[in-house]
Amino acid sequence: NSYVVTRTFTATDECGNDSIATQTITIQDTTAPVFGFESRTDSIACGVYSKDSSYIDMPTDNCGAVTLTWTDTDGSGECVLPVGYYVREYTAVDECNNTSTAEQIIILTDDEAPVFDFVPADYTAECTAELTYESATANDNCSGATIEVAVDTTFGDCPNTWTITRTFTATDNCDNSVDSVQTITVEDTSAPMLTIPADYTIECSDEVTYEDASAVDNCDDAPMISLETDTVAGNCTGNYEIKRTFVATDCAGNSSVAQVQTITVQDTTAPEFMTVPADYTAECSDEHPLDDATASDNCGPVTITVEADTVSTCANSYVVTRTFTAKDDCGNDTQAVQVITIEDTTNPELTIPADYTAECS
Repeated sequence: NSYVVTRTFTATDECGNDSIATQTITIQDTTAPVFGFESRTDSIACGVYSKDSSYIDMPTDNCGAVTLTWTDTDGSGECVLPVGYYVREYTAVDECNNTSTAEQIIILTDDEAPVFDFVPADYTAECTAELTYESATANDNCSGATIEVAVDTTFGDCPNTWTITRTFTATDNCDNSVDSVQTITVEDTSAPMLTIPADYTIECSDEVTYEDASAVDNCDDAPMISLETDTVAGNCTGNYEIKRTFVATDCAGNSSVAQVQTITVQDTTAPEFMTVPADYTAECSDEHPLDDATASDNCGPVTITVEADTVSTCANSYVVTRTFTAKDDCGNDTQAVQVITIEDTTNPELTIPADYTAECS
């Protein structure tokens, strides 16, 4: 755009006579490029800012192409690190080295919240487990991010069950913040451990003792123990079983396996005679009473049977052995014996003819 034009004029008449004259035109570029401003201030998000990019329209030149360069000078920190703004000095040069300058203040802004790189996952743990508390991490597009944790605990309806809500807040230097929540659920999924009284066997006349069961739970200090009692009849009055079914349940509804204590009640004791007719000896001519025996049982009814065995020694002299058997309805029995001796100790009464005197004839 800078050059010299030389114009040579030649005047010629009809006879071939001529004369020459010269005009010189000098074209030059002495005008610098033109910015649309002398000084301006612009706000640019720090996340998109680059020192390699221009944030103005290209300057214009009256003649040719323009080359634009710039330098940045750091400003104060403000909330965006490492700087808060730049003072940018633009230099525009045309092809003839005409130069102009302009200043732009670029204020870096941060309207974007930090982004979490890692947040601990939600998890569920047994109430006896050791809880782990991991930390979250975050980064910011413009400045560093700090993380604070707020912990809120909500207790459940059952002992040692609760929900921990950990709210992580990541905040950058420009007070942009973002939240993320981790939920830790502490629960009770284990059934209580139930211990019941041992089985035992007793005589039906003994007193039945009812011991309590006990239960231990990993979370509930006082699990409930339910009891159902069922009596199973045996083959007789004194024989039966008492079935005691225990189930332990904690507050969370976890129940143990049902366990059964069996109390066996039995009748192994024979009846006892209360009265047995005494042995006696009687004359064969006397009255011979046959009294009954009486007996009682520790548990049930008693049936008494009697068997008599007679052994003769002579006419009207004999021994009667009466065997009494007392039996309860469980088949337990006992015996007692009465011996009746019938004898003849009385001499016959002799009647003879009366004395008389008679003639020999």
